[in-house]
Amino acid sequence: MQLPEVEKKLLLVDDEADIREVLTLALTDIGYGVHIANSGTTALPLFLEKRPPIVITDIKMPRISGQEVLRQALAADPDLPVIMITAHSSTESVMDSMREGAYDYITKPFNVEEVKEIIRKAFEKRKRLKKEKPAKEESQAPRYDITSMVGKSEK
Repeated sequence: MQLPEVEKKLLLVDDEADIREVLTLALTDIGYGVHIANSGTTALPLFLEKRPPIVITDIKMPRISGQEVLRQALAADPDLPVIMITAHSSTESVMDSMREGAYDYITKPFNVEEVKEIIRKAFEKRKRLKKEKPAKEESQAPRYDITSMVGKSEK
């Protein structure tokens, strides 16, 4: 089952042009739309404007880090799958990101096929959450409100 085109977009944030280029080519080849940001500074306004269902961000970037992108994106959309990109030397940052709610991480150098699989699973999760959320909200809605209550009291 294919996702609607609107849902097949993601935000890619990395300060390295070659990483952005490789991932963009790989993802557009399999039908994903990619919004690109070269820093956390440009990513946050783009995220708020486009509201992509997935974000992929490098952890180490100047000024606004990927961890800050993660925090702000999850504050705006708690169900958002955010995938972190990291070099091998920053595993502590990855663990911090995972504790803060990152969906998964990709280590550099990466295997493009593995990246595609992580993104495919993230989209599946996002789609599943979208379907489950209305049902969950409906089940948590109060069945009665104060105006429909009838009671007896001596007073």
